[in-house]
Amino acid sequence: MNKLKLTGCIVLITLASFVFALWFAVSPSRTVAAPSEGSIAGVVTDDGGKAVRGATITAAVDNPTATVTKMAVSRWSDGSGKYQIAGLKPGNYKVSVTAYGYSSKSVDKEIGEGATVVAFSLKPNWNPQLISTADYISAFSNDKDMRNIEANCQSCHNFSWIMRRRGQTADEWASFIPVMGGPGHKFITPQFSPEKLKDISMSLEKIFGPDSPLPTKEQVKHVPISDEALNATIRMYTPPTANIDHSLSVGPDGRVWFTEFDYFSNKVGMFDPAKQEFKEYPIPDERAMPHNTWVARNGMVWVTAIGSNKLYSVDPETGSIAGYPVPNDAGSHTLKEGPTGNIWIVSRKVSQFNPQTKKFEVYDDAHGYDVAVDSHNNGWSTEYGSVRGSDGERADLSATATIDKVDSATGKVKKFPVPGATFLRGIAVDAQDNVWFSDVLQHRIGRIDHQTETMTFYQPPTPNYSVYGIVPDKKTGNIWTADYLGASVTRLDPKTGKFTIFPLPSAIQMIRFFGQDPQGRIWFTDFSTGRIGVLETGESKMSAQR
Repeated sequence: MNKLKLTGCIVLITLASFVFALWFAVSPSRTVAAPSEGSIAGVVTDDGGKAVRGATITAAVDNPTATVTKMAVSRWSDGSGKYQIAGLKPGNYKVSVTAYGYSSKSVDKEIGEGATVVAFSLKPNWNPQLISTADYISAFSNDKDMRNIEANCQSCHNFSWIMRRRGQTADEWASFIPVMGGPGHKFITPQFSPEKLKDISMSLEKIFGPDSPLPTKEQVKHVPISDEALNATIRMYTPPTANIDHSLSVGPDGRVWFTEFDYFSNKVGMFDPAKQEFKEYPIPDERAMPHNTWVARNGMVWVTAIGSNKLYSVDPETGSIAGYPVPNDAGSHTLKEGPTGNIWIVSRKVSQFNPQTKKFEVYDDAHGYDVAVDSHNNGWSTEYGSVRGSDGERADLSATATIDKVDSATGKVKKFPVPGATFLRGIAVDAQDNVWFSDVLQHRIGRIDHQTETMTFYQPPTPNYSVYGIVPDKKTGNIWTADYLGASVTRLDPKTGKFTIFPLPSAIQMIRFFGQDPQGRIWFTDFSTGRIGVLETGESKMSAQR
């Protein structure tokens, strides 16, 4: 072998050894990907070479096919800036990174079997449009106009939607709000009186108008990601139909059922994680606006729809859908199955549907946003400060909100006033029949002891924590909540009072009602992008992408 060839061989061998050594050094866990799977590993630093902790790295499938579902998987860099995303099916990916207070970057990479090294260097950059709504609100403390917007606008969406129209005057906001959900748009239009419309428009001009201030990094009270959450993995899947998906539930078989809420989609979707496949079921009524799903113990899927005012059943085996009009203007917003197999529904009133007799029982004195059922088949609901009017109408936030309990044996309703609360959302019952509920504007969750009926409140470190759905973990006793404005899934250990916050990959994502599968993983919808996602905390293992 001549000297030139020998030198070339040495260079190639040295380069290959360097790449392998780099991957081995940056890998947070030295687990080699299984055959026919690939992985990405690397280090995230700033432009001065310092490690960036808590950066979000996302690998998105760039070439979905009939056998490869359009998906993205995200992980976080550790204290040394290292990250690894394993279990990737070979293919073309867009690999991107973002971090709080830094610029974003992305590269296209072909991932084959084995390890691929992708390192990132980020420059400091402050972009208030990319922070969470909770962070945005924290910069303005208790400004009355900011709180006015929070109380009236965030019922349907977070501030990322408002930021798209930043710079409008009060008159422009007043012209836009009454038509923003109408023809050509996707869902209901809020109903405001002329006085309230003027009031909210003036607040929007002050906070998001032509001369409005942007929050500085120093003003924002941002809570860094915890060490526990750094071990998490989040996968996002894109359904076949572009939609605004609202909420989901998970069946005993692990299949995920979600609602395509907007006028134009108007479907119930199903995702099978084992097969990595979607299936969609069109609702037979136009603009039904399917809102929530619930998978009954017998496998039947139940769906509320606020547009058609019906309860629907979906047979997963045949795909047949039956609709049942909810009587007495009770409404069809959220639902749960009780221990007798009856379906409890809440909206303007609480009702109970018997699947055997196909009859409803309506409780005129009980109202609310969400419903739960205890082991004695008593219904519990979170009531606004006042009874809701037509869908989309704002509640009277000056009145005290209550938890309503319906005794199914007698039909009597008992109300539990919640001190200081004006806007309640999610509610759930744990394995001991304790009732957990969300106090949105007080940024806390509450608990009613099933024996003493006394209330206890828990407040996490996240400023402006805004709870939507609540899911008790029946195995561990932990309480999972959806932080709608904080773009995160938050876990509470009631025994210690400790909160663990798992941020979503993007600060503008919106999680509503969600579910937990038999393996303990948390499945959720993203209202902002029409995708569904799954959180694996790192304590439970998810099978590799198929």
